[in-house]
Amino acid sequence: MASRALPRPAAARAKRAQRRRAQQEAKRAASAKARAQRAAAREKRGRLRDQVISARTLKLYRAATAEFYRWCRREGIKTPQDVVTFDSIVSQWAEALYQEGDMKCVLNRGLCGLAHLVPALRGRLPGSWRLYHAWSKTEERRQAPPIELLLAQAFAGYFVAAGEAGAALCILAAHDCTLHNAEFYELRTGDLVTPKQGLLLSLRDTKIGQRLGVTQQVLCGNKWLVGRLRRWASTLARGETIMQCSPVRFRWVWAQARKELRVPERYTPYGLRRGGATSCFRDTSSFDRVADRGRWGSASACRLYVTTSLQAAAMQDFAGHHPLWQRWASRLWEIPA
Repeated sequence: MASRALPRPAAARAKRAQRRRAQQEAKRAASAKARAQRAAAREKRGRLRDQVISARTLKLYRAATAEFYRWCRREGIKTPQDVVTFDSIVSQWAEALYQEGDMKCVLNRGLCGLAHLVPALRGRLPGSWRLYHAWSKTEERRQAPPIELLLAQAFAGYFVAAGEAGAALCILAAHDCTLHNAEFYELRTGDLVTPKQGLLLSLRDTKIGQRLGVTQQVLCGNKWLVGRLRRWASTLARGETIMQCSPVRFRWVWAQARKELRVPERYTPYGLRRGGATSCFRDTSSFDRVADRGRWGSASACRLYVTTSLQAAAMQDFAGHHPLWQRWASRLWEIPA
């Protein structure tokens, strides 16, 4: 039997070289395509500098910084060339804001805005920051009182009666999972992840998440709430908000509910987070667990937050309102399971 003729060494080498060139060309084409895709995605997201903070925060920083420079023009102050003099001028602005009755947040946003827009100023304005901290110590912090579970359920019941069942579920989720307002405003059907037990809520654009470049999640373990959240999300298209109403509409219905439930105006939706943190601490007696659930950057910050919330909760006296709140809370059973 005649054996097949072996290819000539030169022809084999040429074929291998041609194969390598083809592989290299394919690799270069794939690399160029991936690079073009990354460039297109980054162009859509904007400049790298704009990714440091959210667009909303940047808008606030620029407004406060513009207010500082308007004050400088009114006072006839020119922008100095050295940082020490600049710190002195910002300190004068802080004193003017304090004396004229402006809000402390204007100074905070101005200082943060200057550090963001002019990175060389970061950590170089010690005198201005000392005045800011002194301002924080001399004035009592005005925070929304914590909303206890029964009151949260009553608010949610009013929303059910107003035809806003999605918003009612968001109110209960905000209390159970210690959510910020913006977090439950933006909660969408795609953000609900179903593990073996409970329900994971993926939170968009949180402070710590933006800082670390991760998507934070919190576990909702309330079986009653988990079942209704799943059922409600299944009736919506993917990507729609769970709340199914605008923040403006939510705040308007909240104001009507506040009147009906006979609670003061200072009881705002942010009180859901404070009430949820207070309830979590009462159940666990652990600041670390509350900090983890509420996504605080440190246990010390959580300790101060929960301590002030407990003090505010101890000063509340709504004993005569409980029957009224219970009647409204009973409307929650109208939400299909």
